[in-house]
Amino acid sequence: MIIYPPDKSILYHRMAFRLNMDFDNILRMHEMHRDDHFSDEEKVLLTLQMLIRPGSRWRLFFLKWPQRIELMQAIIQNFINIKAKKSNDPRKSMDFAQDSPYIYASFRQAYGIDLHKEKLDWREFMALLQSMPEKTKIREIIRIRTEPLPEPTKHNSKQIARMIEAKAYWALEVSEAEAQQQFQQGIQRLASVLRENASKAPKKDGDSGG
Repeated sequence: MIIYPPDKSILYHRMAFRLNMDFDNILRMHEMHRDDHFSDEEKVLLTLQMLIRPGSRWRLFFLKWPQRIELMQAIIQNFINIKAKKSNDPRKSMDFAQDSPYIYASFRQAYGIDLHKEKLDWREFMALLQSMPEKTKIREIIRIRTEPLPEPTKHNSKQIARMIEAKAYWALEVSEAEAQQQFQQGIQRLASVLRENASKAPKKDGDSGG
């Protein structure tokens, strides 16, 4: 049984785990999952270490692998995954890593918030980011990336050329949507592989598997 109280903690198997939901910690966790240098098992352990505060981590000792995976998935699903605003544009327009200087500048510009100094909660950070005013740098960049090219005429060739040049300059190497999709697929694959490995592993004497 999993219970989600409002104080950034999760109750799992009658044990309370206090969570670190600082936005910069969540961004580091996402980056770690995109790093192929870590094995699947290392990603599970590092994710739990990053998301669970030090005073609660010792309780992980009492959880078996399938339970650790379930706990990781529950935290990500209920505390981290944010439903984005609906858009008819399938193209992705922002990447946390590549756009970090412009996100930082836009928070200073719009809200007077210094992200290097203030520890925003992840959900608060995402709400402010999704509500960013139009006249901010990150919104300008997103507009350039997503604005469709006009139909060419004999009068707008220079405008189209400028737009193509701007789109090329601000193009993303990997879109945030692709990165988020890869992250979710990676979490699901991770859980599937580790559960399969755990089911195949021989049980030790006295291990009830509960």
